[in-house]
Amino acid sequence: MINSSLDNFRQKQSPEVCSSRMGSGAGEVLAPKGIAIDLCTDNIFIADEGNNRIQTFDKLGDYQFSFVRQSSRSKRSMPYGIKVFEGLVFVSEYSGGCVCVYTTEGDFVCSTTNLIYWPTGLDVERTPGGDLCLYVCSSATSCVLVLSNSGDRVIQGTSRGQFIQPKDVKVCQDKLLILDLRDPCLHVFSLEGEYQRSFISNGLAG
Repeated sequence: MINSSLDNFRQKQSPEVCSSRMGSGAGEVLAPKGIAIDLCTDNIFIADEGNNRIQTFDKLGDYQFSFVRQSSRSKRSMPYGIKVFEGLVFVSEYSGGCVCVYTTEGDFVCSTTNLIYWPTGLDVERTPGGDLCLYVCSSATSCVLVLSNSGDRVIQGTSRGQFIQPKDVKVCQDKLLILDLRDPCLHVFSLEGEYQRSFISNGLAG
């Protein structure tokens, strides 16, 4: 599967590029943070933090539309992390202190009710039992929150697996990858929150 994808990549004569100018107009971005792709439509969603909105482009980079929600906790929601999953767009609001859910057309669906201090990167997956599981970094409290119907929990690295300023989190098969920008370092945990190893800029840390 991986080799096949690499072969297809090598055979491309020219890469497909989505470009945007800096600014506040339609299709322009200011301090973009997260990016996500809808695998059903190939549309590209960008968390445009500086303009306080989500912008959508097609796979050729042509601007489609934007959407934004006024945060109940702040004048600016400051969208940061973003993930398209099962037809929904999950967005962390850095200033709003929550994760909001939208349709891929930009209609607001719901948001998390518990306050998340300075949420940044996030990921969404299904557990083997079918529960929806949301992983979101809380950079202010130096932890990763795991929110699901079966109960919430906190992953907070200690000793060798400690992270100070988690900026992004990704589920990779049965592993949880946490990027810490303070070190900088990439930490590997099990989905249950058990520390396994870390990577730093010059190799394997432990």
